Amino acid sequence: MDPTTLAALILLFGILVCLVLSVPIAVGIGLSAMAAGAVMLGADGIPLAAAQQMFTGINSFTLLAIPFFVLAGV
Repeated sequence: MDPTTLAALILLFGILVCLVLSVPIAVGIGLSAMAAGAVMLGADGIPLAAAQQMFTGINSFTLLAIPFFVLAGV
């Protein structure tokens, strides 16, 4: 089976199982995403990909302007 298809199935069934077990939605999505990431990237690639995505999210000037504007107002 293709790794992409397998990761999609892991995401789908992981979220459904977590919903049936009444796990909070954010935790269920996070666990499923980590399991699918382990299939796609391997266990060694997950921390690197997570760090790159967090830096990319923080590196947005427009999104950083909002909390800095509120902080300046306080």
